[in-house]
Amino acid sequence: MIAMNITDTAFLNNYASFLTPLYFKISNELLATLKD
Repeated sequence: MIAMNITDTAFLNNYASFLTPLYFKISNELLATLKD
């Protein structure tokens, strides 16, 4: 049970660290498109 929680947490941390820059990149592109 504990090992599973650690694995899930590590997975979510990796997922977040991968998605966050991608999310900001997409957001910036959308904002740039809207401003034009």
